[in-house]
Amino acid sequence: MAKYEDVAKMIGERIRTARKALGLTQTELANRMNESTGRIISEWEHARCSPSGPKLLRLTQALGVTPNYLYNLDAEGRGLSLAESHVIEQYRDLDSDGLRAVNAVLGVEHERCTRQIIENAPPQFPTRKIRYIPHSVSAGLGAALQDEQQELIEVPLTRESVRADFVLRVAGNSMEPEFHDGDLLLVQQSATVEPGQLGIFGLDGEGYFKKLGQGELLSLNPAYRPISLEGRGEVHVFGRVLGALPPLSA
Repeated sequence: MAKYEDVAKMIGERIRTARKALGLTQTELANRMNESTGRIISEWEHARCSPSGPKLLRLTQALGVTPNYLYNLDAEGRGLSLAESHVIEQYRDLDSDGLRAVNAVLGVEHERCTRQIIENAPPQFPTRKIRYIPHSVSAGLGAALQDEQQELIEVPLTRESVRADFVLRVAGNSMEPEFHDGDLLLVQQSATVEPGQLGIFGLDGEGYFKKLGQGELLSLNPAYRPISLEGRGEVHVFGRVLGALPPLSA
């Protein structure tokens, strides 16, 4: 298990790398975060301490990255901090009653903290930067899902956008009336999607935005038939769809 000093050093190096990629000085990055000086950035980059809470959110927004980038997390959750690993170990020892109690409190507190972050966002920073993959994901007959070209765009700070890892554009009308051609999907990166949830799926080299059913991908538009997954080979899950934004203005 990694030591705290090693985790702090890794986070500091990743902050420095992302800052320099944007051509920012420590002071300029601090200004983006509404901090008075660049001293806190220097403290983080030299691993004297690590960002947390609202400062962590403002930092990732200013850099256009997710907390996963700073903590080097992959889809399996490897690379967790010491504190996170300890919480997970305790969570796994709980019985069914304990799990219900913890999950209930966790849901309430997550909602409260997310609401406070949005409500307390300074007027000069009501948005966050997020990865935008400028290729369409089909809500119709299927389109190639590619992510070679990516850029950062600013999106409104909402409960959904706080948790999203990247944005994709909808192509087609099979998810109407809730989602429309050209809408921007807020996607939380995940290797799994539960039945009944909306997700981004890869099937036979095509990318799809659909609702997961029992052994099939479903459209919200009744004019479209379900896509059966039986005999179709491996299905890749790229993430859960949290919501959508209107198309980018020209």
